[in-house]
Amino acid sequence: MFLPYRQTKRSLIINQRRRQKTTAAYRTKSWCDRCLSHQELVRQAACRTLLGATGTYRTKVWCDRHLSHQVLSYQTMAQFSSISIVLISCSFLTIIQRTQSQLALNYYSNTCPQFPLIMQQVITDKQLSAPATAAGVLRLFLHDCLVDGCDASVLITSNAFHKFERDADVNLPLPGDAFDLVTRAKTALELQCPGVVSCSDIISVATRNLLVMVGGPHYKVLLGCKDSLVSDASHVQGNIPTTNLSLSQIIDIFGSKGLSVQEMVALVGGHTIGFAHCKEFANRIFNFSKTSQSDPAMSAFIDVFTPRKFDNMYYKNLKHGLVNEKSNISIKKFLVLRVYRRSDAGERWSRRRRGLMLPPMMGVGSVWER
Repeated sequence: MFLPYRQTKRSLIINQRRRQKTTAAYRTKSWCDRCLSHQELVRQAACRTLLGATGTYRTKVWCDRHLSHQVLSYQTMAQFSSISIVLISCSFLTIIQRTQSQLALNYYSNTCPQFPLIMQQVITDKQLSAPATAAGVLRLFLHDCLVDGCDASVLITSNAFHKFERDADVNLPLPGDAFDLVTRAKTALELQCPGVVSCSDIISVATRNLLVMVGGPHYKVLLGCKDSLVSDASHVQGNIPTTNLSLSQIIDIFGSKGLSVQEMVALVGGHTIGFAHCKEFANRIFNFSKTSQSDPAMSAFIDVFTPRKFDNMYYKNLKHGLVNEKSNISIKKFLVLRVYRRSDAGERWSRRRRGLMLPPMMGVGSVWER
């Protein structure tokens, strides 16, 4: 059966157009695949080059981020209908080198002028919904700074090839609310200022703002710190004080960061907010000694009166606190001599806490202004 000439010609035109579209789509897909294959080779070469022999550089994540950016670009050019944008975790900024930078109070005034407002909004919302956030972020900040400086390296999650700081034994109890706040802040900032604000600056500002919210002193934060490319769980051991260390060992840890004994005592006062984890005091309530199942000296929480207020009540309550400070008589006498002077002089303690500096812990300059 023969079709009319016009219908036959129309069918040929339609089929030809279909073939052209199919060919164009195939060429576009092939071109994208070739580009992605090339990018994958470049990524692998870059990772091998930057990774080096130590195996501690986090270049894989950075490379994956740029590869994801290329995938997004090529899919957009090819007009693919389904595009998935994955927000990169805070610790992986676009910065690929840890360089010395000039710190400034208004570091983001031109590149991200909304930075203070965004941070305050996120911090306020999180603290109101989860009051334990302030203590959690303070602890996260110190655990980050005490190991290789305040470089946000504690945010990195380990992979099958390497164990990072976040998964060191002493960092496992770090509260999820603290990580959640950093993630929320970074997400909000990335929507306004992509690839501008570092995670170390987010943690530093969040710590300051949260302390102010719970009654602590206000201090200036110098901005412009860069996130580290190095994170290694083995660096944590011996850099963060634990309950089984002696007084001299604790002083040595803080001394290695350039902190005096007075500043160490001021930092200990950070326990005035928050709560202790079970393993920190389990030995005092279960089989404490041969004659007693529990420690008779333990009669209250760390700060039972104002657990959510940043004040000097921790020092006043230290003698009968939930956590026995290192369970050592010499430490007790030391803290009694140093601490109770502070507990009777709240304003002087507040000024000391406000003026605390951590320059050796920053990696790239100081974070607090004296």
